[in-house]
Amino acid sequence: MALATGMASAHPAGLTSPAFVNGKTIPSHYTCLGAAVSPPLRFGHLPAATQGLVLIAWAGKPPQAQWVLYDLPPEAPGLWENVPLGVEPGLFFQGRNGLDRLGYSPPCAGLRYTFVLYALDVPGMGLTPGASYREVFQKMQGHVLQKFELVGYSGEGPPTVY
Repeated sequence: MALATGMASAHPAGLTSPAFVNGKTIPSHYTCLGAAVSPPLRFGHLPAATQGLVLIAWAGKPPQAQWVLYDLPPEAPGLWENVPLGVEPGLFFQGRNGLDRLGYSPPCAGLRYTFVLYALDVPGMGLTPGASYREVFQKMQGHVLQKFELVGYSGEGPPTVY
């Protein structure tokens, strides 16, 4: 099961990771230089009206979707490390990213990688498993209550030019 469970309390920030600090380097284990597995993420402090969640990871300039998860339940405290490829029926769906692939596409050297958690006022997108990031992004328009960002950098930190 990819959803984190059994956690004692919600995290004070909307989106955090025990693997790295916001604005700092993502450990190589979670990049294309290491095992290339997704990092653990923690959700918390969501608006009371939240009925569903979408997580999209963006990288590059212009930003390209690297990982797309939708129909996450608002009570989910987060995701474990190394979310399996594909869909988790009853838990959430993974969509196709900007590379037209399912699953996590890890950051590579010098990239700014931004995980964005969108709190929605609807419980689900009404999309089939494997929807494109464009379909997910378009479907959630007008339903975003709040978004939370967690920024990490691959390599030695922020690039000198971005």
